[in-house]
Amino acid sequence: MAYGVSTAENCPAPEYDNGSWKGQDERKAMTIDFVAIATPLVERGFRVTPVHPETKMGCMRNWQKHQATTPDEVLRHAKYYPHHNVGVVGKRGVGRHCFLDVDAKGVIERIESETKQTMPKVYRVKSSPMSKPYKTHFYFKQTPYSFEKFGGWEAVNSNVKDMTTLDDGKHPTLYDLKGVGGGSFVVGAGSVKENGEVYTCVDDGPVPEIPKWLVDWLVKDIDKYWEAVDAEKAAKLALKEAEQKKYTPDERVQMRRKNLPEGFDIYFEDRYEYLYKRLCTLSSMGLRARSLEVALTDLLENDVVGGK
Repeated sequence: MAYGVSTAENCPAPEYDNGSWKGQDERKAMTIDFVAIATPLVERGFRVTPVHPETKMGCMRNWQKHQATTPDEVLRHAKYYPHHNVGVVGKRGVGRHCFLDVDAKGVIERIESETKQTMPKVYRVKSSPMSKPYKTHFYFKQTPYSFEKFGGWEAVNSNVKDMTTLDDGKHPTLYDLKGVGGGSFVVGAGSVKENGEVYTCVDDGPVPEIPKWLVDWLVKDIDKYWEAVDAEKAAKLALKEAEQKKYTPDERVQMRRKNLPEGFDIYFEDRYEYLYKRLCTLSSMGLRARSLEVALTDLLENDVVGGK
C-alpha cells in the first residue's frame, strides 16, 4: 500500500452508537464536522477527500482519482464520513495544485538565503500552530515550467530528510513536495489533530503559480538530497561488506543470537524501507495478512539490527 493511501476496507465508514464513534469519546468525535471543513475549501477551488482523524490517511477507494469539488459532492461524502478531517489534493498537471509542506525549523530561511528571494505571500496553513508553528503548508499552482522541471508525467512527490542527523534512529523530515506526482494531499484548514490543535489558515491569500526560482531551488535541493542518500547507502554497504569479510558466517550467526550489530545486514534506521520492499515481493506471491506478518517478523529479527 502506497504511502498516504488507504482502501475502504482499511479505513471504513465509521460505526455509530448514538451519534459517536464506537470506542471513541463522543465529544471528541463531534468536534470534527466534515461538511463545515470541506465546504469553504471546495468553494475556493480545492479538490478534497475525507481523511481519517487519527491516521491522516485518505479513506475513499481511489481517492487519488476522485475528489469532491462542489458542495453537493461534499454532502454526499458526509453521509459516510461526517466526522472526518479533510485533505486538499494535488496531482501532477499544469494548473493543478501542489504543496510545499515544511516540517522543520530553518527551511524557509535557508530557501530565502540561498535564492536571495522572499517567499511569496500565498495561501498558507499551519499544521501545529501552537506547538510547532514552523510547520507550514504553502499552496501553489503548477506551471508548464514546473511541470517540466519536476519530471513531467514521470514526476514524483518528494520527501526530503535531514541526512546530517538522526532522531529515534531515523533521519527527520525537512519538507515534502506534494502534488507534483501521483495523487497526494495536505490536511486542510479546519481539520482537528488528535491533540486538539486545529490546522489553521494563517494567510488567506491567493494560490499563485509556483515561482521559477523556487522550482529551480527545489530541483537542485532534491537532487542534492538523493546524492546524500546514495552516499550514505554506499558507505553502509561498504561497512557491512567489511564485516562479512571480517567474520565467518558461523560467527555472525552467534552475533545475531547475542543481538550484536555486527551480525546483522540491515541497519535499524533502514528497517522500514527494507521491510516495505520485502512486503511488495511477498504480496505479489499471494501471501495473506497473517502469513505476511509472520514472514516480516522473521525478516526483522534475522536481518535488522535491534530487530528482536
